[in-house]
Amino acid sequence: MRQYKVKRVLTIIVACLYSFMLMRIVQGVNLFGDMVTVIVVVLAILIGSTGTLLLSKDKAQEEYVKDKLEKDERYINIRKTFSFYFIIVVAGIIPIILVLLNLNGIEQVSLSSLAIFLIAISLIYTIMLDIIRKKV
Repeated sequence: MRQYKVKRVLTIIVACLYSFMLMRIVQGVNLFGDMVTVIVVVLAILIGSTGTLLLSKDKAQEEYVKDKLEKDERYINIRKTFSFYFIIVVAGIIPIILVLLNLNGIEQVSLSSLAIFLIAISLIYTIMLDIIRKKV
């Protein structure tokens, strides 16, 4: 059970840092421009993640059951198939969106727009995987 707690803390830390950097890009702010803010956010992430490690006991059992489900071959096959088709659809939609933007006179796409698009795609992907996991 200990490995699930450590795994969860590392996932929280990576996800928070990733989302912090994406939000800085979306806001148009330099990633490491204000070092005080970066240090405060990193400390808050470390304190929060270790706090969840110490306070949660039932979650470890839930993580164990979830990991057992993840290793189910049927779920793995369904997830692989879904991921393949999701990537194909996204790869097909991106050129269409770029053509439509070009027809509207937009020749450059900002970094913040790309970050928002990435966040939206990631959110859609995780929601769909969660729906698939609940159906299996």
